[in-house]
Amino acid sequence: MSPLLYVAVSDRADHAGAVPVESWHVATTWGPARCGDTLSQAELARCQSVTSPAASALHVSAYAFRREVLARRAGAPPAAIAFPQTYRTPLACGAFASLSHTHGAVAVACAARAVGIDIETAARGGDPVRLAARYFAPDEYAALARLAPAEAACAFSRRWTAKEALMKAAGCTLREALATSIGADAPLPFTRTILGAAITVFAPAPGFVCAVALA
Repeated sequence: MSPLLYVAVSDRADHAGAVPVESWHVATTWGPARCGDTLSQAELARCQSVTSPAASALHVSAYAFRREVLARRAGAPPAAIAFPQTYRTPLACGAFASLSHTHGAVAVACAARAVGIDIETAARGGDPVRLAARYFAPDEYAALARLAPAEAACAFSRRWTAKEALMKAAGCTLREALATSIGADAPLPFTRTILGAAITVFAPAPGFVCAVALA
């Protein structure tokens, strides 16, 4: 499996009102041999339930990286981190956590408040204008429809990623988040406050877009 992009976001380094990226780097993926004693039985079972070997390895890496990030926050061994039933419930250390992964990348956010994170490739597949017509607010659909196809694909990814993060932080449904306008597009990084959540959208590396939302 090719090296993954690992992105960690924490509210501890907050500055200038934006949600900061604590670190991002390319690292060798965590494999099953390393993670056998770190992941819980439930996590391992979810990884093994994925039929594609590449997707299963991505899940292993994602769960392991989440434990590494939260272990630094909690001051505990990665294997000792216990996850609640829902992502809107804080961990024993008081922090909230959110996890996202896509082809080639894993992102984790932790904060003292409800937090959501989403990472995607910079230009998702499918017809972005058609998807925007189905899910987005009318003003967002109209803005995307005026763009060239490549620009529309990137703009759609930025908006979709922001709305996925918003859903996790605000506790709304995905349909509600998708229907909520985030305003005019802007160069990355940019920050918006939507439904009481501060959303920052940024490019952690070429070819990827990431969004983190703090309630």
